[in-house]
Amino acid sequence: MNRKLLLFGTFFIVVLMFFALYVVFMPSTKPKGQGSFETTTNNGFIQLPSNQNYDKTYEGKVSAVISNAQTEGAYELLDANGNTIILLKSNDDKLKLAEGRQVQVTGPVERTADGKSYIMNVEKVTFKQ
Repeated sequence: MNRKLLLFGTFFIVVLMFFALYVVFMPSTKPKGQGSFETTTNNGFIQLPSNQNYDKTYEGKVSAVISNAQTEGAYELLDANGNTIILLKSNDDKLKLAEGRQVQVTGPVERTADGKSYIMNVEKVTFKQ
């Protein structure tokens, strides 16, 4: 009886040690870019990764944009002075219906292909008066 207990205890300790070594030394199997939602910058501050698209909300007037090779969106959101707030795109006709109107738009924002500005994939439009 005593010998069986000693053998079982030894087996349990060996299995526990292998598990601990596996956890410590095996590389993560998560794809790159997934997992942690924060990164540390050189100055020690924590920031969200830039590749994440979080919903934002902006308010202004929707205007059509003359499409060219550098413009991804067919519309833009303008402030009261006519300055562009952000480029807009949508998978349906909601921006066409909102053209020329004061609205509040919500959706994920990402950088344009040239990296010089931002574009929103509009998911929600709320008309303002």
